[in-house]
Amino acid sequence: MPYEPYICYPMRHETRPLILDWDIGQSFWEHHAVVYPGVRRGGLQRPLVRIKASNGNKATSKVVARLVAKPAKYQMVWHLNEDTFDCRRSNLECVSNADYASRLYGGGIQRYMDTLNGKTP
Repeated sequence: MPYEPYICYPMRHETRPLILDWDIGQSFWEHHAVVYPGVRRGGLQRPLVRIKASNGNKATSKVVARLVAKPAKYQMVWHLNEDTFDCRRSNLECVSNADYASRLYGGGIQRYMDTLNGKTP
């Protein structure tokens, strides 16, 4: 497997960095993008990037993984290593809603959340 350069981009209010492909991270850096850890939904924390509109309109927030993976309509983005702060293209996979739900609640994330909540498998 060839080496893929990446950037650890700093986030506001978070000690862990966001991991991005080199070209995406460089673009964030050039445009002074502000990245926040995001809201914890369903146990997952999805990093958000604040993007200023070029026409002077109000800035909007976008989920970083969706911005990088560019999924089709009605698709979700799955992190292969289950780390939502790792948004490299090689770690992202576009899946259907049903597949995402089966992976989320039947697989690793649910086991991870159970260990956080003190439940044993």
